Amino acid sequence: MTVQHDPNEELTVETIKAKAAKIFFPQGKSRKCNLKLSSMKLELGNFAEEKIKDFTDSEGNKCTYEQYLKTNGLYSSWNILYLMTTGVSDPDGPSSFKES
Repeated sequence: MTVQHDPNEELTVETIKAKAAKIFFPQGKSRKCNLKLSSMKLELGNFAEEKIKDFTDSEGNKCTYEQYLKTNGLYSSWNILYLMTTGVSDPDGPSSFKES
């Protein structure tokens, strides 16, 4: 499933999470197992499993996604962001769920 992106729309952490939720939780439920989006906390993360709350530059100031990529020496064609999910009852970190 693909989600269309309007090139005039600013990519923020929240818009990326919303688009990812549409892909991984269509109709509010996971396609792989019996997990409901309403029972999950979603975080955007990087390869090191560090949460990305906002896109920031090297000085910690909020910036655009494009500026974030440039600051970190990344390219949009070669950058992977992760949708990290945590059960609402387990707010301490990302969770791995086995298929049921």
